[in-house]
Amino acid sequence: MSIGIYAFSGCENLGSIVVDKKNPIYDSRNDCNAIIETTTNTLMAGCSKTIIPNNITSIGDGAFSGCKGLSSVSIPNSVTSIAASAFSGCTGLTYVSVPNSVTSIGRAAFGGCSNLISVNIPNGVTSIDERTFSGCKNLASIDIPNSVTSIGDHAFEGCSGLTSVTIGNNVRSIGNTAFSSCSNLASVIISNSVKSIGKQAFYLCKALTSVIIGSNVKQIDGAAFRYCNALTSVISLNPIPPKVSSDNAFNTYSDAVLQVPEGSVDAYRVADVWKNFIWIEELDEDTDVEDVKVNNSTDEKIRYNMNGLQIEEPQQGVNIIQMSDGTTKKVLINRRQ
Repeated sequence: MSIGIYAFSGCENLGSIVVDKKNPIYDSRNDCNAIIETTTNTLMAGCSKTIIPNNITSIGDGAFSGCKGLSSVSIPNSVTSIAASAFSGCTGLTYVSVPNSVTSIGRAAFGGCSNLISVNIPNGVTSIDERTFSGCKNLASIDIPNSVTSIGDHAFEGCSGLTSVTIGNNVRSIGNTAFSSCSNLASVIISNSVKSIGKQAFYLCKALTSVIIGSNVKQIDGAAFRYCNALTSVISLNPIPPKVSSDNAFNTYSDAVLQVPEGSVDAYRVADVWKNFIWIEELDEDTDVEDVKVNNSTDEKIRYNMNGLQIEEPQQGVNIIQMSDGTTKKVLINRRQ
C-alpha cells in the first residue's frame, strides 16, 4: 500500500492528519499533523496545522498543494529539497523562510501563492524551476542569489506586485516568460553572467522604465520586452550587438534611448532589430553593469544640431542636448529613411 503524490491536494479545510502507529511505511511523528514516509523522511502530505519535524529531509510533490488555510510555515534546517507544487495554491500563505540547507526547489513549488509577501531563496539553490513563483501577485521583491545559474520558464510570471528584482551574478539564462506580466516591475539589471534572455521574458511589464543588459548577453528572443510601453532607457553593455530574433522584442524604438559601449554605435546602427532604435548614444568607456546609473528625473531643456543651431525635434546625426539639471549630452540619432 502507498500514498500517492497530491493525495490530499485541495483539501483546504483539513486541519488534522494522524497515521496509525503500527503503519510500517508512514508515520506522524511528534504529533506533526502530517504523513511522513518513514524510510526517506519525506513529508508526503500536510495540512494547515502541520508542524514540520526537525528530521525531515524533503517536502514531497504537492504535499501542501491547495491548503488554503496554511498562513505560515517553518521549514527546519534538515530539509534539503522542496518538490514540485509542494505549496502550490496555498493562497493563505503570507510568509515562508527557506533554510540554507535547501538546495533544490521544484517546479511550481510556490505557484499560485497569491498572498505570499516574502520568501527567501537560499544560497545553495542552483536553479529556479519552471513556474516556481508564478502567480505570487503580492510578492514585492526578490533577491536571486549567486548560486543560481538559471531562471526557468514562467518562474515569476504574473507576480504583479514585484517592484524590483536582483539577478545573481552567476545566472546564465532567463527563461521564456520568466517575468512576464510583472506589471509593477520598474527597473531590471541583467547581470554580466547572463547569456540568453528567453521569449517574452519581460512581456507586458507595463511599469518597466529602464533595463540594463549585461555585457555577455548574446541572444534575446522574440517579444522579450514587448509591451513594456513605459520603457525609456535601454542600456546594452555588449560591444557586439546581441542577436535579437524578432523586431517585436521591443516596441518603444522611437521613445527609448539606447545606450551602448563606446565605439560600438555603428555596429548597433546596422544590426538587425537594434537599428530600429531612433535614439542611440555612447556610454562612457568604463561603464559596467555594476556602476550604471539610470537617471529619469531630468528632462530635456534645449536641443542643438552639430552646427550649433537650436532644433525642435530629433534630427538624424549627432544632437547636443542640454538637460534641466545643467548637464549636456550627445546623442546619435539613427532615423531610418
